[in-house]
Amino acid sequence: MTKKRNELSSEKIITRRVIWLVLIIVMFFSISLLIGIGHEILEQESRKANNMLTLIERTEIDSPHDWRILRQNNLLNVKTNFVYIYDKTAHGGQKHFYSPQTKSLMNHKLIQVKPFDNIYYSPKFGFLYYVSGSSKGINYHIWRSVKDEISLMNRIIQVSILMLIIFVLISLVYIKITALQLSSPLNQLSNNVEHLIENNKLKTNLKVPQNASVEVEKLTLKFNELLKQLNNQNQREKDFISNATHELKTPIATIKSNVQLIKRRGQQHPEIIAKSFNYIDSEVNLMQDLVDQLLMISRESHLKVSKEMIDLTALVQEIISNTQPMVSQQIRSDIAPDQTIIGDKVMINLIITNILNNAVKYSDASSSIHISLVPFGNKVRLNIADKGIGITPEEKKHIFERFYRSPNVRGNVQGNGLGLSLVSQLSNLNNIQIDIQDNQPHGTIFSLIFERKGF
Repeated sequence: MTKKRNELSSEKIITRRVIWLVLIIVMFFSISLLIGIGHEILEQESRKANNMLTLIERTEIDSPHDWRILRQNNLLNVKTNFVYIYDKTAHGGQKHFYSPQTKSLMNHKLIQVKPFDNIYYSPKFGFLYYVSGSSKGINYHIWRSVKDEISLMNRIIQVSILMLIIFVLISLVYIKITALQLSSPLNQLSNNVEHLIENNKLKTNLKVPQNASVEVEKLTLKFNELLKQLNNQNQREKDFISNATHELKTPIATIKSNVQLIKRRGQQHPEIIAKSFNYIDSEVNLMQDLVDQLLMISRESHLKVSKEMIDLTALVQEIISNTQPMVSQQIRSDIAPDQTIIGDKVMINLIITNILNNAVKYSDASSSIHISLVPFGNKVRLNIADKGIGITPEEKKHIFERFYRSPNVRGNVQGNGLGLSLVSQLSNLNNIQIDIQDNQPHGTIFSLIFERKGF
């Protein structure tokens, strides 16, 4: 059952549901029509029967003579009306008066049709409408045959069924055509997607199908956007692997060359062993740093941000104290006291440290670096200003891309182009805004803008 249902196309689903809707609507109106006509027939029969009863009561039939006059004047339609009169007083010497076939009717068992009080059924005479009354000791009983009315109802039912069949057939054809028109663009879109997959043309945009609805057109455009994102993601992954491989090749080649140097000349020149080991140790540290950054970048979507209260003033002062002994530049600071924020302390420490290390890396050893922590409104700004080589407007567009390095520093300054990419990603996770400005007359100011806690 599940397999069969899964194979239903949109066209079949639409056709089935609309057909059922049409059937329900037509059946509802047909039943309503029959009920309305049936009710009107009963009302007419009731008026006719009561009018006849009133007429006979006014005639005061209490003798055979009165009965003959009533019959001769053709006041009774003997084919459709059955009249029985019972005169208790018997003034004319006769108590019972019967119209033709009335005795035969009364000898047959009459079955009352529920829930109607005045409708009876006889296998011989069919459906009958019954009324009774009494006047001056005379009882009157009238049965009116509703055979003609039943025949009319049967014709109405037959016509309704015929119209229902015709209407359903016409609706089926119309719905089929409409469903095909609605599903055709979707089928075209599906075939286009299948063609792209089979021919490995995922970089090609899908064309909007002909006669497509607004929804199908939007779906096609959104699918093209998805394809573009997937292609960009695929290209980024290829570039990531290529760049990571390239970055790892250099230290591996250096390590390998030094190992070979030790093998060839280590015994004759022992002094080169220590020098080579220093190179190897330096390259291993670079590789370790690169691998750590690569792992953190790859885990970005799975990183959990630990929200805690952070004394930003104390954290910045701690980073400065730990960094100053290891660098030749003088780090000057202007730190506002008691500045607290909410975030992941480890990540924020890494963000500030990476930016500070960049300022050191691209600044002259005799220059200075100025760090300031300035509150404004409900925010606090951390500025790290260097007097280094600066960043051009074109470079600013790319500095947060993975493995990007300016042509001016590639090969001259050690690095792998992952530090600022990691800074950007961690800042997004902690809702930190990054701003980059030029530091006149030369250099760069990196600003981190935090939301203050307890403002």
